[in-house]
Parts: sequence; C-alpha cells; structure tokens
Amino acid sequence: AARAAAEAAKAGRHETGVPAGKIANTRGNLPWPASGPVHDYGNGVLIAAPAGSEVHAVAAGRVVYAHFLRGYGLLIIVNHGNGWMSMYGNNETLLHNVGDAVKAGTVLGTALPSTSSSTGVYFELRHNRKPVNPRSWLRQQR
Repeated sequence: AARAAAEAAKAGRHETGVPAGKIANTRGNLPWPASGPVHDYGNGVLIAAPAGSEVHAVAAGRVVYAHFLRGYGLLIIVNHGNGWMSMYGNNETLLHNVGDAVKAGTVLGTALPSTSSSTGVYFELRHNRKPVNPRSWLRQQR
C-alpha cells in the first residue's frame, strides 16, 4: 500500500482541481468511512462493516487510485490536497475511477463480506506519504 500511496501521491501532484482541503482543521471530526466494530490493523484500522454496506469518503478530494492491490483487495485512494490522502481497502465494489472528484460522504464502494482473510474495510490516513493514526482524526464513536 505504501508503494500505491507513493505512486498516487506522484500522480496527485499533477492533478488540477484537488480541493485546497481543510482536512488539517478537522482533527477529531472526520466522519467514519463505514459502520461497524473497529480494530487497529497495520497503519490503519479495520472496520467490520456488514457485507455490501456503503464505504464513504471522509473528506472531499480526487480519486488517484482505484484498482486491486495485493494485500488490500479493491483499494481506492483519495487525494485531499495539502499532502493528505485517505485509503479504503477490502472493498467488494469500487464506484469511482481515477480522476473523479468526490465530496465528503460520497459513496466510494461497498464493503467486502467478512471471510477468514478479510475482516472488514481497511481505512488508512496519510499526510505527506506517512501514515497517521486515523482514530485521532475520526469522530469518537458512540
């Protein structure tokens, strides 16, 4: 995923129309991309969302990667500008293509059914290519 994020970051540098982004001002207030129990995993979190449920963009941006990546399944990466990217893996479907502009809350895809090798939607947040703890940026769950 690091390589995909790096490639997406390079591609994103040449994109025009990426929102200037105020993601840095939303710490603790980003919406969760999916609903379900959350577990720390790798550089992000796994959200045990029901199969087929919607996976949403946490902030406005432009899709810079939308394809299968070994270890992450169907993965979509959104560039939010100012070095911020969000990654959504283990999807059953992807509903957007590279270059698509998305708004916060836009449905990006649907969750893959849980299996022995996939236990939920993977979510990762990066700033300047480095992973940041998504829990500190997402709203507190009730």
